[in-house]
Amino acid sequence: MLLSALVFVSCANSFWGYSEEVHTYYKAGPGYAAFGGTYYLVNYRLYRTPQGIMRFPDGGQSRLLHSGTYLMKASDQDRPQMIMKLPLELDDAGAAGTKGFKDDQTLLLEVRNLGDSKAHSLAVEKNDTVVYMPPTVSTDAVSNGLSPLKPGWDMTRTNNSLRRYSASKIGLPSPLEYCKKKPRAYRKDIIRLNGDFPYRREVIEYMDLRGETASELLQEMNEYESGLTGLELDEYRLYSEDTRAVLEGASDD
Repeated sequence: MLLSALVFVSCANSFWGYSEEVHTYYKAGPGYAAFGGTYYLVNYRLYRTPQGIMRFPDGGQSRLLHSGTYLMKASDQDRPQMIMKLPLELDDAGAAGTKGFKDDQTLLLEVRNLGDSKAHSLAVEKNDTVVYMPPTVSTDAVSNGLSPLKPGWDMTRTNNSLRRYSASKIGLPSPLEYCKKKPRAYRKDIIRLNGDFPYRREVIEYMDLRGETASELLQEMNEYESGLTGLELDEYRLYSEDTRAVLEGASDD
């Protein structure tokens, strides 16, 4: 018990001046169809937002907890799965500018950060084996018999495919890895809309909130909302829509 208490105290002290809840940022590039799926790259970050005096003078700087560029593969049903973390981190322009080439055995993705003169390459085989080639060994795709591909999915669809699932379900690092809470505190986060939607959805799945428990939580949200007025009420109704939708779906299980 003492050790457990010390863990929570340590966690609380570690984010002084920043949000306790971990926020998520992701930006996916276009998707290329191959081998029964659609492949795309996503920049993924977990961070805490500045609070109180840490927001001065210009809004403050977020505290970055994790960042990386990942190769994802989505099935025909749109559910993506993480294939690998790249050995380099792209900027958003790099992920958005992914180019695809293909033959019968290989999908080649070429990527470069803004301002880079040479491309990094990822060669994806049918069994999802991936070979990363830095610019020093990258070869011209067309001269090696690969045909240019047009994206099968635009960036709206790739980003929406990520939004439909919690990070832990698709193989990305969960925001809950960076500060554990007790169940009562997690429930409070849902009711009061603490954190962002990806954080709250992760909490719902981590706590396995379904059936009658999910219905009870929806009722608690309604009770909390009834105590709000004016702008706070309008914002709560707006920002609770996604969270309510997940709980409503879970209450039917």
